[in-house]
Amino acid sequence: MKRIAKKSNNKSTQSPVKYCTECGEVLDNYCFSSDVNNIEEIKQHHEQCKITKKFNGDVCSRLFIAEPVNQKDFKSK
Repeated sequence: MKRIAKKSNNKSTQSPVKYCTECGEVLDNYCFSSDVNNIEEIKQHHEQCKITKKFNGDVCSRLFIAEPVNQKDFKSK
């Protein structure tokens, strides 16, 4: 007998922000690549995606991965 996981439709657990995943496999281990250090190149790529209508989200996943994170955002409660 096969078990099927139920999807939660609880809106409080779903993020209101959609991240673009159009780059697909290119994002595998992207945070470890040397490309992640070149923010200007990532922004240019994002602009090109918008021009060619490939961008299908609210936030570019590449930019989200590459942006510096403030450690204060991860304070324990």
